[in-house]
Amino acid sequence: MNLRSRLAPLLDTLRGRYLTALTIGYFALTSFLMALAGGWPTPDKVVIVGLLLAFLVAKPLAFLKDWMPFVALFAAYEYLRGLVPARASASSSLP
Repeated sequence: MNLRSRLAPLLDTLRGRYLTALTIGYFALTSFLMALAGGWPTPDKVVIVGLLLAFLVAKPLAFLKDWMPFVALFAAYEYLRGLVPARASASSSLP
């Protein structure tokens, strides 16, 4: 066995602990600052930060491959939801 294969489990453990501590620290600091400001973040901001942290923890290419269909469907839904009010004003439901 080479040195890299012997150290791999130890490095994975340290990486997991480091990222867990980083995630907990981020949310603790954010909660503290929001309590001082008297506000709370909107869900879109929480999701963006959560996705960035998940991107750091997971393997980036596998993460993108797994989540891209859901992100594309959500983006298409949001696009169409914004498109409907513009199109609805041009139509009439009266005979």
